[in-house]
Amino acid sequence: MPNCDIVTYFVQVFSLLGPLVTNSENSLETVAFAALSLGIIYAGSCNYRVSQTIITALMERSEAELLDPLARFLCLGLGLLYLGKMVK
Repeated sequence: MPNCDIVTYFVQVFSLLGPLVTNSENSLETVAFAALSLGIIYAGSCNYRVSQTIITALMERSEAELLDPLARFLCLGLGLLYLGKMVK
């Protein structure tokens, strides 16, 4: 059973970084690094809320923005969520 302090920490981190990822008014740099941070923090967890947040951010960006090298960090953050979970 996870420690309640750790669970609280993860919820607080998501509540701080999640809106940075979903707000389309933020710069791609802000969104990309917030998504990468979520991926690092939730690495290997397959967390549905975090993955939906990053996928939504990817879908809301224009094609020109997705060609920017910073957009790769969104994909990296998403990939980190499923690190080591090939079976799931």
